[in-house]
Amino acid sequence: MLLDARAQSGDVRFAIEFEDAEMIDKEGIVSSVQHALTRGVTMLAPNASSVQIQLDGTLYAPREYMQETVIHGDALIPVISLASVAAKVTRDRLMVGLAAQYPLYGFERHKGYGTQMHYEMLKKHGPCAVHRRSFIHSS
Repeated sequence: MLLDARAQSGDVRFAIEFEDAEMIDKEGIVSSVQHALTRGVTMLAPNASSVQIQLDGTLYAPREYMQETVIHGDALIPVISLASVAAKVTRDRLMVGLAAQYPLYGFERHKGYGTQMHYEMLKKHGPCAVHRRSFIHSS
């Protein structure tokens, strides 16, 4: 596959960055995503003039980077699709790891998404340290 060859040659790179629940609750999800994206971009490409950044949706890199943001880019551009899948798999693995720390919540099953089970566990046990309190609402 062409994308595999580009990744192996170093032509395609991506980073996965997270923000913790406290930051998301304090700064909001949009600001938190932007902080994580900026960290990832500057880590991967400290020299802004050497790369072209491709992003999904309404995301944007720091101004000094050449960039293209594509609405529904994860469905249209293979490298954005790859990054999207890698981010989801990494997040799901993180949630499985958190399930070992917080076994009452079933994170290994619902991966933190707003499922009926997730809301039931929140109602039964209350939020734990990794819950984003600004996202909690009744089902």
